[in-house]
Amino acid sequence: MHMYRPLSRNDLEESDTSGEEVKMRVSSESPSKALFQWAVVACIVCTVANLASIYISHPPSPPLPQSLQFLLRSPRLTRQEISKLRHPTQFIGLDRIHRHLSSDAKPFVNKPVLSARVDEASPDKSFFDVDQRTYRTPIGTVFPEHHRIRLTSTASTILQFRAIDYGMEACELRLTLPIHHAGHDDSMGAVGEPSFTIPELPIMLHLSQLDAPFLLDKETITHRTQPRTLRDIAGFTVTDLPTSFSYNFTCRMEDVFTFKLECRSPECYVDWWQDSGNPGISLIQHPSI
Repeated sequence: MHMYRPLSRNDLEESDTSGEEVKMRVSSESPSKALFQWAVVACIVCTVANLASIYISHPPSPPLPQSLQFLLRSPRLTRQEISKLRHPTQFIGLDRIHRHLSSDAKPFVNKPVLSARVDEASPDKSFFDVDQRTYRTPIGTVFPEHHRIRLTSTASTILQFRAIDYGMEACELRLTLPIHHAGHDDSMGAVGEPSFTIPELPIMLHLSQLDAPFLLDKETITHRTQPRTLRDIAGFTVTDLPTSFSYNFTCRMEDVFTFKLECRSPECYVDWWQDSGNPGISLIQHPSI
């Protein structure tokens, strides 16, 4: 049986006091929560006002360059698309330097970065595997920097050069034909040694520039897919050997230039291999500053 006792005055006073403390705590928390909410609203209003003022005070930015627009539109670039991008300069700011004296840099020889044969008689055929001096080694297949130039009444050769080095932007395309050996064979010659064949003279050669300011895909280029002719440079008749021909033009650094050499004689046959030490077609870059 439980026993109860009546509450005393002190107990009643303690109970009333605790209730007042709870009310005071609740009433003290409510203003702080309201202040936080108003602070968040003020931050959002200030942010919107700042963005609006920036948009009003600054005119719209100019459109992006075509190269950047191309990148933004293409989430995934192919190898052909990457080859069309311009190489960035390695000499940033050198064009703003004031020079009192002209450059005394010596000319240098720039060899082709690509050579490809196309044949009107086989308009859909690629000669990539035919005109290669590849050989296998224990570590893989080696592609030497040898270029084959072969001209017939239907076949011509496309060559590409990339201008390099700052201040060497006066270019000379030079064609040098050495003394030939007689014969009409299909020998490739030894690697590193001249292999040059012109059975009969005179022959008429024609040089033109193609509309391709980017590197072509050597594995897929054919007579049907070759670039269109941008301009005819020259036609000249070879009556004696050795002989040479030069074409001078301005070449901006990192620009790619595409040329086509063809034979306009009915029974023409010209065939040679060239590397860094053999005569042939080369780009000589002279100082331009």
